[in-house]
Amino acid sequence: YIFNKWSFVALYGMEKLRFTSPAKIGDTIYVEMEVCSKKEKEERFGIVDFKYEVKNQNNKVVVACIVKFLINKK
Repeated sequence: YIFNKWSFVALYGMEKLRFTSPAKIGDTIYVEMEVCSKKEKEERFGIVDFKYEVKNQNNKVVVACIVKFLINKK
């Protein structure tokens, strides 16, 4: 469970945001996320890229993007 290990400092940006299919009234949606990359920013901080996919009940991707967070490494 990744969120217990890191302290999020700031949203660093979004890339490749795509709305690939409509989400309709009555749909059930859920989010799958994956760590794509990590890199050092400074001694205390790092930037972590997460790939997000929002899917509907038929497992069809309705939104996809890369979200970057500034993380306090502690």
